[in-house]
Amino acid sequence: MVTTHNDPLTMQQETAGATDPSPDDPQSTTPSPAQILPSDLIDHIARDPKVFFKSQQINDPELTTDERVAIVRDVLAKSHTTFLARFGLFLREEHLRFFEQDGQTSGYSPDESYEVGYYLERIRRSHNGGRHREVRNRRYAALKQLVQEGRYFS
Repeated sequence: MVTTHNDPLTMQQETAGATDPSPDDPQSTTPSPAQILPSDLIDHIARDPKVFFKSQQINDPELTTDERVAIVRDVLAKSHTTFLARFGLFLREEHLRFFEQDGQTSGYSPDESYEVGYYLERIRRSHNGGRHREVRNRRYAALKQLVQEGRYFS
């Protein structure tokens, strides 16, 4: 079964509904144990108390888990790039692999592929302390330049 749309939830339902795929069929889309399902991403984000879902007033009741799940599901279904921009920092490394799976990457346009790659790289760099390291390297480069120009003194 070949899917041509980019909706991960529909792809999950079609994959889950596939029965007895032929082992010789290269087009078979049954999930392997290594594949990450959209429900894993959605559940992880919806349960994280640090995630911002929507603007609320002071007296508004807290969002229920179902409302959080609905918000995350809608964002993921609409755009992977928006999902990564909004919730990417709260994902774990294994969740990021969801966006690199063959079932996902085949549906990306060249622009979407570039944007998803950009956000994945940015998120991974952030997880590895990249921003802190970049700042330190910039400061060190500025210090070296001051020393070279003879304007640095201690």
